[in-house]
Amino acid sequence: MEDLDKTRIKVSKNTPETIKEELGQYLTPCSIADFMASLFSEEKLSNCDILDPGAGMGILTKALSSRVLENNNSIKSITAVELDNGILPFLKDVLNGLNCENCETLNADFLETALNWIQFDFEKSFSHIIMNPPYKKIGSNSAQRN
Repeated sequence: MEDLDKTRIKVSKNTPETIKEELGQYLTPCSIADFMASLFSEEKLSNCDILDPGAGMGILTKALSSRVLENNNSIKSITAVELDNGILPFLKDVLNGLNCENCETLNADFLETALNWIQFDFEKSFSHIIMNPPYKKIGSNSAQRN
């Protein structure tokens, strides 16, 4: 994942601060992603339906997927949601490298997407969610808060 970390640093440096601030974008270092993935207990790592709500480059998903596969378990599906369309090519490259047959990348706002799932797709469910906390305050009068 060393190459992925180098790409993460390059992408972060080339993304304007205004964009990162607007999106609350923080691209997780691979070492942190590996640590986060290690927090999932081994006995709960089979037949995974993974959700990454603010996927960025897919570093968290890659770390969790690697942990699942190194324990000889399977991944049923991956859903990665990312709002920044400038980062989607990197996300898609990472996900393509995971060889997941049912892998979905959504270029969308996760809060709106989740609301649609709750209202219209009752059967949408996930066994594992990996994400960072929000790095952006949601204003009390914002559309997201409403």
